[in-house]
Amino acid sequence: MLKKIEDVEQELAFEVEASREKLINQNKFLAEISSKDLTVDSEKAGSYILDLVDYFGGGFIIYVIVIVQAIAISWVYGLHKILRDVRFMLNMGLGIYWKYTWCIFIPIALLVIFIYAMIVYMPMKTADGQDYPVGVSAAGWVIAAIAIAQIPGWGAYVVYKQKPTDPRFLGLENPAGSSCHPRSWIWIEMTKS
Repeated sequence: MLKKIEDVEQELAFEVEASREKLINQNKFLAEISSKDLTVDSEKAGSYILDLVDYFGGGFIIYVIVIVQAIAISWVYGLHKILRDVRFMLNMGLGIYWKYTWCIFIPIALLVIFIYAMIVYMPMKTADGQDYPVGVSAAGWVIAAIAIAQIPGWGAYVVYKQKPTDPRFLGLENPAGSSCHPRSWIWIEMTKS
């Protein structure tokens, strides 16, 4: 009976060793395939990500932000306030050219260029001329939407956090800073008139 137990133990040891060898060989095989597969996929993914960030995260989003900024500064903040601020800072007024350019020409020109770009939009292409997969383009539009949603999102947050009695809420904040500033009295007198 002792011999049979020793034989069973020996057989189990051989089976364990064989299973261990088989498992090691399988893992080596899978590791080789995975590393080769990941190398090829990561090269493609890196190219996709770079192109997405370049196209949607760089040019497109920056262009939309510039349009919003131009409209916000000239129409929401107001051209008369910009001219007043420039007059205070430079101690001279600006002519009709700057009024027309800031208030009318730049916002309209930017909007026209943006609308044209959307009309002639074509899906991104790889270096060899093939279209990117639909999922890649969809991811690009998601990146753009998240970035563009920051503008109204943070704007609403700032308005929500301000109290109606806060001077910034009413647009009466003194940009000259503290009332101890040497020129602050000039600013206060200018804004009264």
